[in-house]
Amino acid sequence: MRPLFLTLDEVLSLHAEQIRLFGSSPGVRDVGLLESAMGSVEATFDNVFLHETIFAMAAAYISTAFVETTRSSMETSEPLSQQH
Repeated sequence: MRPLFLTLDEVLSLHAEQIRLFGSSPGVRDVGLLESAMGSVEATFDNVFLHETIFAMAAAYISTAFVETTRSSMETSEPLSQQH
């Protein structure tokens, strides 16, 4: 059975709803990065998903979110040597 993937519009709508319910800065920092993360999980070769199980797909989403969130926060923070 093939999984059903959310569209970019659906993901953005869900994100906006979470912001409305729980607060935070509106919008998405990098829509291209979001599209890339979504696409990487849907990637196939010879009509076989590169992430073959739903668990591997979920792990790929989490991995991408964690790595990019960490990288982004590190880029916007002061170097350790300059913190007081």
